[in-house]
Amino acid sequence: MGQGSSGAGFTIGVQGINESLSILTKAGANVHGLDTGAVFQSNGHLRAAARSLAEDIARTTVRPLVAAGPAAQSAEMAGTIRGMSDRRVVIKVGATNPSLSGFTPGKASNRKWRGSLAWGVERGPGPGRPNVYGVARRESGHVIGPNMGLIEQRTIPRYRTLVLEALRAAGVTSFGRGL
Repeated sequence: MGQGSSGAGFTIGVQGINESLSILTKAGANVHGLDTGAVFQSNGHLRAAARSLAEDIARTTVRPLVAAGPAAQSAEMAGTIRGMSDRRVVIKVGATNPSLSGFTPGKASNRKWRGSLAWGVERGPGPGRPNVYGVARRESGHVIGPNMGLIEQRTIPRYRTLVLEALRAAGVTSFGRGL
């Protein structure tokens, strides 16, 4: 799980995906002799399908896990989890303001605090920081880290299918090793 300026998030990694996604670019289309229009359209479909999958995994798996977490703010942070638009499956914790006092709609500094709160709910307080989470510091995480296997198990087979469909729609007829 990585921390950004506007929350914390993670991308579900799939072996061989970089090579497959590189085909779905203008340069990749030229190298492989594919119609760039078909590649562009296929890329758009993959982006939408990956976001839909990310939202489904966020709703059915990640939110319930985070809501049941041991930190005092776990339930509020679960409500901030969203699937993001990308060609990969990206889930962001802290995408929206939690239902906690101190978060004012439209206030720019909220992004920094959402990221810190998401990080703290998952890993506990930073070194030398007060423990407002009610959990001990754990680098491996309290909820998402220990459950990445489950999250990947529910995500990767579906995502591989989406990528293969996108490659076929772009005109790729043979698949090497990787996916």
